[in-house]
Amino acid sequence: MFAEIPNVNSLVSLMRYARCMLYGLGPEQQVAAACRKYELSCASMRRVVLARVEKTEEGGGVLVPQDFLCPISLELMVDPVAISSGQTYERASISRWLAEGHTTCPKTGLKLLHNILIPNSSLRRLIAQWCAENDYILDNAGAKDPAQNQELPITKAAMEATKLTAEFLVGKLSDGSAHVQCQAAYELRLMAKDGTDNRACVAAAGAVPALVALLDVVDTSTQENAVTALLNLAINDKNKDIIMQIDGALDRIVDILMAESGATPAAMENAAATLFCISAAKEHRRAVGSRTAAIDGLLAMLREGSTRGKRDAAATLFNVALNGELTAELLRKGAVDAAIVALEGEGGDDVADEVAALLAVLGRGQDGLAAVSAGIGRVVGQLVGLVAEGSSRSKEFMTALLLAACCNVSEAGDTAGTLRHQLRRCSALLPALRRLVVGGTPRAQRKAASLLKVLYR
Repeated sequence: MFAEIPNVNSLVSLMRYARCMLYGLGPEQQVAAACRKYELSCASMRRVVLARVEKTEEGGGVLVPQDFLCPISLELMVDPVAISSGQTYERASISRWLAEGHTTCPKTGLKLLHNILIPNSSLRRLIAQWCAENDYILDNAGAKDPAQNQELPITKAAMEATKLTAEFLVGKLSDGSAHVQCQAAYELRLMAKDGTDNRACVAAAGAVPALVALLDVVDTSTQENAVTALLNLAINDKNKDIIMQIDGALDRIVDILMAESGATPAAMENAAATLFCISAAKEHRRAVGSRTAAIDGLLAMLREGSTRGKRDAAATLFNVALNGELTAELLRKGAVDAAIVALEGEGGDDVADEVAALLAVLGRGQDGLAAVSAGIGRVVGQLVGLVAEGSSRSKEFMTALLLAACCNVSEAGDTAGTLRHQLRRCSALLPALRRLVVGGTPRAQRKAASLLKVLYR
């Protein structure tokens, strides 16, 4: 334990001279200046500091695949576990979520059938293989017995240093030059990405209102750093509430989402992702969905955005559509057509998964089902592909949607009959439905059995 004290002192010093990073110095100059100021041994500290600086430079380091990141913490998963919704999370993160009394899936909003955590061994092996191929050190500390973890004193010291650093950076957001504001927002963006405790420290230092104020600045880099920092902070439920309590905060985030804002593509995507985080809280969905500009911006991104933009736009619209009172407005603005356009494009499995969920929730009411039934004939092949090869979530959503559409009686014509004919011609559907009847979720099993009867009776 005592042998770790020098490391703790070094960590505190490192956090203190993080200020040096705000003034545009190169890594070597930062190291030299910091070591001189705190009388540290440059020979021993140089490697540590350079690693820290190079790791946090934009574009530096190894890009971790999105599927390997926990949707809650946005960190590489060490002990991935699946829950009843079919989504996978880091065990510590989802355990904390369940311990707080939540009964829904954080990502999908679906009601959990049970709280059993099932180890995702396949994903864990893939992560380990990726780490080995990319020389990425996988920290297994989180998977060890907590009783054997002797790092608690270090963690407390690190948090105290983080608080001091966050307070300093927040001060620079308000009274620094334009360049310093940009650097401070960037550093807070990085700090807020590093974990739940860091997000709490940054928010407690008053970062949220200061970052919101920067959303209006002309400098697009500062704007991008500010909205991305808010995105990282919004992962915590308490921080969602803080953002929503600030007058005009939501409108400013929505403004960045719009094409005419002049924001960078990354800032627009991160604005959409921030709206997704906020709308994940049931009490905030109406506020997001009632803003016409938000819906317009999300639908535009769903049609024409990047793969990541389409995914986040679809996920946000899904959250909004879970509020049944907002579904009519989504339908009026063409959400079904936008979703189908996204499926017709090249977005990959992530986009298809989110779009499938969106179409399913839009099709719950009679008007929505009519709109979905009228449009999905254009993407029957993609929908069958989701039933056959998609995630368990996509399979369940698509089977339920196809069943409803095949049974829908429409005054506009026999769209249900046409759809049934199209589906029967898809050779991959029959074996896929049979597999679902045997090995799908309970709901997917019921829907698959019913769809088999409708199509092949």
